[in-house]
Amino acid sequence: MEMIKAEYISKRYDDVQVLKDITFSINESEISVFKGRSGCGKSTLLNICSFLENKESGILNLFGTSVDTVDEKKKRDLLRNDIGYVFQDYNLFEDFSLYDNLKMYFLATGKWSSKESDELIKEKLSLVGLFEKADKKVKLLSGGERQRAAMARVLLTPKRIVFADEPSANIDDDNVEIMKSIFVDMKKKGTALMIVSHEDVFDDIADRIYVLSGGVLHEQ
Repeated sequence: MEMIKAEYISKRYDDVQVLKDITFSINESEISVFKGRSGCGKSTLLNICSFLENKESGILNLFGTSVDTVDEKKKRDLLRNDIGYVFQDYNLFEDFSLYDNLKMYFLATGKWSSKESDELIKEKLSLVGLFEKADKKVKLLSGGERQRAAMARVLLTPKRIVFADEPSANIDDDNVEIMKSIFVDMKKKGTALMIVSHEDVFDDIADRIYVLSGGVLHEQ
C-alpha cells in the first residue's frame, strides 16, 4: 500500500523555486532516503508531506487520501495516531525531565495508563541508551542525547509512517548504528520511513534513494 504519493509538487519562496514538479511514492514497509546539499529544499519537502507546511501546487495523497480533502480534526488524529517525527530541533520541553517529556506525549495522545506507560517509557529509553538519564532535565542533555530522546518518543506507539529530518545530526557513529537498527525494525513491522539527510549514512538501509538538486528530484 502507498503511504505517500506525491505528484508534481511545487513550492516557491518569493522568487526562489524551491521544489519543481516533485513526483515520488513511499510504500508500506519501505525506507526512502532523500539527499541533497543543505538548503536545497529537502526539509521543505518533508514538511509538506507531513502536514507541517503547505504545497504551492501538485497532488499529495497520504494513506490513499488527498491531503486537500482532510479537515483539521482528521489531521490532528493522523498526527496523533499515525505519523511520527524525528525533528532537527528535537521539540522537547527543556525544563522538564526526559521521562516527563515522554509521559507528556502519552498524556497528549490520551493513551496514558500509569503502569503500562511507565514500563514502555523505560523500555524505549533503554533501547536508545538513555535509561540512566530519565530524570535529567532536557536542557542538561547533549544534542546527541536529545536526538535519541526524540527517537524514543517516536517508538512509544506504532506509527504508519515516520518522518526523520537529519536524524544523524549530533550523534556519534555508534548511536547512528543503533538508530539505523531501529529504523530497520520499524520497517519490518510495516512502518514507512521518509528520511532526509545530507549524508550517505542511511544509504545501506534504504529501499529507494532520491537526490534533490536545483529543486528537481531524481531517483538514484
